[in-house]
Amino acid sequence: MASFLKFISGLYLVIVWLAFAIVAAGSNGQTQIFGLVALLSAIGASIPAAALYAFGQVVEDVRQSRDHLAAMRKYYEPSQVARHVA
Repeated sequence: MASFLKFISGLYLVIVWLAFAIVAAGSNGQTQIFGLVALLSAIGASIPAAALYAFGQVVEDVRQSRDHLAAMRKYYEPSQVARHVA
């Protein structure tokens, strides 16, 4: 799931910045305010992708931590072999 979230956020970023590049290339030297608005719009539209990527990273880190803790628990738990004291 973490890889899927990261892939979707990357794809979204590519689409946003490709749209910005198309708009910037098609502006034909219009006012600078138009370019600034387009740039700020692209930055604003990129924020959800950054949040989604960060969430995907958290999901991956939690899974790795859980696996690590399970391995530690298995190592440190007393073995199930019954010890008979005579």
